[in-house]
Amino acid sequence: MTKRIMVVAFAVLVALTGCESLKRLGLSIERPTARVVGVDLNRLDFSEAELGARIAVDNPNPVGVAVAGFSYSFFVEGVEFLSGDQERGLTIDPFEEREIAFPVTVGFGNVVDTVIAVGEQDEADYVLSVDVRLDVPVLGRVTIPLRREGTFPIVRPPSVTVNDLVLESLGISGARLELTVEVENPNGFALTLESLSYSFAVQERIWVDGTTDRSRTIPANGTGEVGADFTLRFAEFGRTVRDLLLGDDPISYTFVAEARIDPDLDPLRTVVLPFTRSGVVDLRRR
Repeated sequence: MTKRIMVVAFAVLVALTGCESLKRLGLSIERPTARVVGVDLNRLDFSEAELGARIAVDNPNPVGVAVAGFSYSFFVEGVEFLSGDQERGLTIDPFEEREIAFPVTVGFGNVVDTVIAVGEQDEADYVLSVDVRLDVPVLGRVTIPLRREGTFPIVRPPSVTVNDLVLESLGISGARLELTVEVENPNGFALTLESLSYSFAVQERIWVDGTTDRSRTIPANGTGEVGADFTLRFAEFGRTVRDLLLGDDPISYTFVAEARIDPDLDPLRTVVLPFTRSGVVDLRRR
């Protein structure tokens, strides 16, 4: 008997007699099987990772099987991080296998705050636990437990801070200064700083602004510097700035920047990250 004839015959039999009659007739219905096909890294940025879980359910019977739904738990370094339950009105045809896909989104900030074991790691271990619920003729409700282990990368955004402010020269008409900005990469992969647009303001007056003219590679777990030379003319900024440069007090500032970053890690893409920093910096004199 071909599979097609078997399917038609079982379908007619179920329609006429129902599942209870199939049991009394002693007709064999096999338990379906399921497996985790894969957990793919669908999307990755500096705030979160989206994993795509794919489950395959195989129906070895000549009658259809309904996927009632599934529940899942996602563990990071042994700590339950996410859980959920989804209802699915799917039917798996006789002698067919069908894939079910669903996303799991992991926010890096939440992982670092919640899972102490992550620490400074560049990747984290995960366990995905899934219970697939099937409605199978004759057998009734069948639950198939599945488990998949793996790792996913932990990505942390770089930081941009004011590192140094140097008074190179001071004259009657103005002063020449150098500003140094430090870019820190806390990740286990290199970053290319393609450009940095910035403004450095003191007492709500912008002392210097601009955009870097060349790219720089920030090594893994390392730092890089961006420097800017500029001139303050006292005719424009007034005597207050001259007195500030001659004094011994730290200089309060506001630093605003946009960094165009190209990470050396797939599937991370080039991104523009904003930064705003307020603080104080000691003025060094050459």
